[in-house]
Amino acid sequence: MDPKTNEALLYVSKALDHEKAKTVALEITARNEAELSGTSVGWNSIPVNVNVLNVDEGPEFSAPTITFNVKENIPNNTLIGRYSALDPETKSSNGITYYKVTEPAAWVNVDRQSGDLKVANTIDRESMHVKDGKYSFTVKAVDAASKSSTGTVILVIEDVNDNKPTLPAAELLICEKDGERGSTVVVAEDKDAGHFSAPFSFSLPPDNDGKWSLESLNGTAAVLKQVKDLPRRVYEVDIDVKDLQSNGGIQTVSVRVCQCRNGACVAQDSSSSLGSLGWLALLLPLALLLLLCLLVAFLCVMKKEKLELEDAGDGGGILLKSNTEAPGEEVDSSLITVPPFGGDAGAKGTLKGNTGTWGSGQGSFGQGTLKTGVYKSGITHDIQDFYSSQYDNQYGTQQFNQDYFIDGGMGGDGRYLAQNSSFHHTWQTNGRYLQQKLPFLGTQEDERYAEDGVHDYRFEGVGSEAGSVGCCSGVGDDNDLGFLNTLGPKFKTLADVCRKT
Repeated sequence: MDPKTNEALLYVSKALDHEKAKTVALEITARNEAELSGTSVGWNSIPVNVNVLNVDEGPEFSAPTITFNVKENIPNNTLIGRYSALDPETKSSNGITYYKVTEPAAWVNVDRQSGDLKVANTIDRESMHVKDGKYSFTVKAVDAASKSSTGTVILVIEDVNDNKPTLPAAELLICEKDGERGSTVVVAEDKDAGHFSAPFSFSLPPDNDGKWSLESLNGTAAVLKQVKDLPRRVYEVDIDVKDLQSNGGIQTVSVRVCQCRNGACVAQDSSSSLGSLGWLALLLPLALLLLLCLLVAFLCVMKKEKLELEDAGDGGGILLKSNTEAPGEEVDSSLITVPPFGGDAGAKGTLKGNTGTWGSGQGSFGQGTLKTGVYKSGITHDIQDFYSSQYDNQYGTQQFNQDYFIDGGMGGDGRYLAQNSSFHHTWQTNGRYLQQKLPFLGTQEDERYAEDGVHDYRFEGVGSEAGSVGCCSGVGDDNDLGFLNTLGPKFKTLADVCRKT
């Protein structure tokens, strides 16, 4: 009733279908709000006919929801069933196309022309998309006028025994007490249902090590017990578990034996708790340290260099090498021939040669000391000085002159020397040899022949408290060697010994 006009308003409360009822007959009664009283007259009613007009409606599925039973793991392209729609006006499926709206697991294909449902991928009852063994998806039917409708397909998946019972992958714990062996509960799970699952059977393999026993607790669990006292560590135990259809096999569980407190191990064996990765983590730094030590040693050996001391020119405080005073290796001692002086002691005579005159002198060559002179004529000044220094040290302190052995030289009157004139020729030969050798040795610097040259010992020459080391020491050394006085009493004692020697 319209509250303003008091007229009746007729509304459709449920969709009308022209194909099912073209006319709807109604009866409408008008009445007051107050009830009739004291009269037999009733409320007035009139018939109303409603004509349902025909419109182009979308296709309709044979049922809003359809159910099919299917086994899991059936092959691909297996026909599950057909879910088709009809055009209400033509009662025909011609011109209708089918599509999937939602299908989470993509297990089913829908034929677009016929609406046939076929397996596209392996159907698994244990999938997360299956709830209570049922899997559903939505299909849409579209006609030529793009009118559409939707329907729901439900697949009831029948189980098959495609799963074995599994033991937990987590580590099991056996808590030991003093004087008492521990035990633990092993629980198996099977994704299959019904007679393809529990009750399970538990047993130890025939070739077990005899350390464990197994007792059934219920249809899905068993109790694993120690038979022997075992060290506290982790053990790998093989258990054979099967379902009601004997589908199963041997599986391995990890069991840790330890002392417990509040259900947790309080003391674990370091060898078992570390594991292979733990030991590797401990040994790796040690290996790196060893390699580092080897590398440092290798670099030290490869980069070892000889330390060279540069001569700054003064050499103050440096002890110099002074062991090259001996004649050089290349000096042929046979060329420096000393004549076999001897004969009558005290004889006197005169000998004159083509190179000079022998002077007078005294001595006995054969018995030790020659004390008068070195022959000088025909030899350069350097050779003269060399012979003078050598014979001064070895045979005396005097100088030979050109009047050598005249009137009493070398024992007596010199008749032996006059008879042995080869001495004079040998003397000249030696002079020529040394005259050629000394300049040659001076050009060799630090090579092998330099050992035969005259060496300069500049810090042990004149003025040195330690004294000269020989006839070849440097002359005129003006270096200050006063530092030797500060070297201590041991060095002074050594200096005194050398000076006395």
